[in-house]
Amino acid sequence: MSLNLTNYRECKKFIEKHYETISEICFKFAIDIDGLLDKNIKEFKEIVKIAFKLVRVNFAEESQIYKEEKMKFYIQRRCEDLQDNKKRFLDFTLNRKRSKIVLDKIVIEKNSVKQLILDEELIENELIEHFKSFAGKKLNSNETLKGSWIYQYSPKEDINECWYNEVIQPISESKWDHMIRQLANDKAPEISQISNEMLKHMGTSIKSATLKLANLCLQVGDIPEEWRHALLYPIPKTMDW
Repeated sequence: MSLNLTNYRECKKFIEKHYETISEICFKFAIDIDGLLDKNIKEFKEIVKIAFKLVRVNFAEESQIYKEEKMKFYIQRRCEDLQDNKKRFLDFTLNRKRSKIVLDKIVIEKNSVKQLILDEELIENELIEHFKSFAGKKLNSNETLKGSWIYQYSPKEDINECWYNEVIQPISESKWDHMIRQLANDKAPEISQISNEMLKHMGTSIKSATLKLANLCLQVGDIPEEWRHALLYPIPKTMDW
């Protein structure tokens, strides 16, 4: 049934129905509501309009305050992370989005029989064993080559050693700068957690230091022991299986 503004009883019921809500708002914003129940519907609507405008202004002000407080919070946390939580600082600065792999079931094959593993502890143990041997066993220089591998690793008479002289020549600044610019983005960093994006934003002094390190590796024919270790990153799929 639609509200008839000319019907006094209906106006009275409408005002009484919304009196508690509107009076609470008016009290908050110090709006005079004396004799509100005695007002007609048009006067009541004018009070509602005033209250609505004040609520809207108040909402905008409080929203702005909330945004500023959140900004201050994250700025402060970012400064603290630079000292205490460098991982989160780098993730936030580089806008990294972390994906997760939930391994709650795996299929293994033993003695030509496939098994579905659901136990959390067994899954963890199987994954540890898998990734231990995933990259292949370490080459043993004492092993004797057999078959066609003997020929493959024998010195090649048709290869001139002079061809590779430039390979170990010192790297120039221009070539080093070019190689760094060509590094791909969004690649998983190694144990050092130094990403390609970080290398691309190196300052002059750091870039010079890394160039000296690279040339030193060429000169002595060796690399730091830490560079011989790698991290394996399982890549999440776009959907669960």
